[in-house]
Amino acid sequence: MLSQSLQIQIDAEIELRQRREHGDFGLIAPAHWREWLRELFPAYVSAPFSDRHVEFWEWVDSIELGMRPDPFCGFWPRGGAKSTSAELAASFVGAKGTRKYIWYVGGTQDKADSHVDSIAGLLENTQLEKYYPDLASRAIGKYGNSKGWRRSRLRSQSGFTVDALGLDTSARGMKDEEQRPDMIIFDDVDELHDSFATTQKKIETITKSILPSGSNGDCAVLFIQNLIHPESIASQLA
Repeated sequence: MLSQSLQIQIDAEIELRQRREHGDFGLIAPAHWREWLRELFPAYVSAPFSDRHVEFWEWVDSIELGMRPDPFCGFWPRGGAKSTSAELAASFVGAKGTRKYIWYVGGTQDKADSHVDSIAGLLENTQLEKYYPDLASRAIGKYGNSKGWRRSRLRSQSGFTVDALGLDTSARGMKDEEQRPDMIIFDDVDELHDSFATTQKKIETITKSILPSGSNGDCAVLFIQNLIHPESIASQLA
């Protein structure tokens, strides 16, 4: 007997082929976040959702275009799927069209780049492509050149854009044409050996440079981090 996930993929492929025969090139993805994740990313959500994951995904699902949600701060332990959840959330809001331009902020540019690279891998997933072909396709310029699908930026044909931003670099000049980010994700901003001065410098960058750059009236803010030491940014927020 076929596994349930394999049968779902086969059924989706059959439906997609039938739709293409009739000129309809898209499948309709499940509406609820649980079924959406299990349908598109079964390998990532094989285990049951904990209470903290449910709270997180209810917040992500509540995001609406043009509306500013309350910020979400998740102080999860190591092994709690922090970054995986944040990266999947970026894919989710991009697919649903509830956010158009995301800044993914890490403690260093290399860390932020790595997260954006992981999101690119999620968008290139063949299962996601069946439902959101424009999201899975790289944006192409007038002369056929890629408009952004590299380690520090991805920009899909649908217009969805994610930029990587490290706290060791400057946010100045980072924008998608004239658009401000309508979602900012802070992930892995604390380091174990950060000094007091380093932490204070990061806080100043976040509060005086990054957060004020968000879109007016609707910027969603996600902060997710383990409590790495008592004076860390996450510990102060908690």
